[in-house]
Amino acid sequence: MSEALLIAIQGWEVRPWVERFRKAARHRDIRVWPDDVGNPADIAYVAAWKPPHGLLMTFPNLQAVFSLGAGVDHLTTDVTLPDVPVARIVDRDLTHRMTDYIIMHTLMFHRKQRLYDKQQRDLIWFEHEQAAAKDVAVGVMGLGELGLDAIDRKSTRLNSSHT
Repeated sequence: MSEALLIAIQGWEVRPWVERFRKAARHRDIRVWPDDVGNPADIAYVAAWKPPHGLLMTFPNLQAVFSLGAGVDHLTTDVTLPDVPVARIVDRDLTHRMTDYIIMHTLMFHRKQRLYDKQQRDLIWFEHEQAAAKDVAVGVMGLGELGLDAIDRKSTRLNSSHT
């Protein structure tokens, strides 16, 4: 029996993932959903991003599922998810980019950017009071990979700005 890896991706370009996996695992039988699944019993591993709910249960010899993104909600919300280990990718570059996104939107909120954008469209200039960043507390809901990186980046920025 084969221990094939199936790449099952929706919403992203699949070709770069296929190329990376084939380069990294030259001797692995790598298949691509939906056109090249072959015998479902051959599939031992699935690398996935938002596979259709119910897909993973069709592989009777599935041993593990790898989320190709930082989160796993797209997998765990599938009530038919087989009882196999689910792993997620932790990529420093992805984590830093997500943290940049968090910081950008936090600053846009505290600096009232959306309000200023609306005023600009309406040809209005009115300055609104804003607290200094050092006087604003920001809550982080969860201390996983992203939460810890956001805290670390904020701490690094504050510590370097006060030296």
